[in-house]
Amino acid sequence: MLSHFYDPHEEMERLRALLKPGGLHIFETGNLADVDHRYLKLIASFQYPDHLFFYGERSLRKLLDQSGFSHVHTDRWSVLPERLLRSWITRARNRRSGDTGPAGQRRPVLDATPHATRPEPADARSSSSQITRQALDLLYYGLQISLGRISVGERIPQTLIVVARKR
Repeated sequence: MLSHFYDPHEEMERLRALLKPGGLHIFETGNLADVDHRYLKLIASFQYPDHLFFYGERSLRKLLDQSGFSHVHTDRWSVLPERLLRSWITRARNRRSGDTGPAGQRRPVLDATPHATRPEPADARSSSSQITRQALDLLYYGLQISLGRISVGERIPQTLIVVARKR
């Protein structure tokens, strides 16, 4: 959510004002500011202008401190297993259809664009295609939560669940 705000500091202060003393603010964000440059080439899109800011754990703690929160806990999981599976399936579909991307270029390994913002292919309108997409989404998110929990490492793309307490 933070990456979408025009003024994250102001929004955090607004959220803080809504909480009772000692209240908890729990949110999810990515750690793109911490990601090693070798992984950045695997990300097809940073979804600008939807995402205006990219955070790392140090910048998140600074934002929390400056807006009147104390960091309580951060839980993390890797998004690589889910993204690699999406990439593999996308490449397999593209090979079947002969689509290699714009001007014959190879597509990036990871497609960071959520399915909800991608244009739907013509065949996605059928109910069986929608069921297949829903099943794949469950598989992707299951991988993210299960394998992503055990594949956490330094400087790899991760989802962060941050718990902060109002000071």
